[in-house]
Amino acid sequence: MSVRLILSRKGFDSSAGGCPSPVLPDASLCVLPIPDSVSRIRYDEVSFGARRLCTLARC
Repeated sequence: MSVRLILSRKGFDSSAGGCPSPVLPDASLCVLPIPDSVSRIRYDEVSFGARRLCTLARC
């Protein structure tokens, strides 16, 4: 069996937030969406499990 690893610069990077997507204490990965200045949806309105994305992204 082989394992493939894909590295991608999508989401939060130095030009869009400046922090990596968080790995939570239960080892789950929360992939943060790329910030969009024209979107009416704010990170504080989106949840990942019981957490708000704003809390995870420290915005």
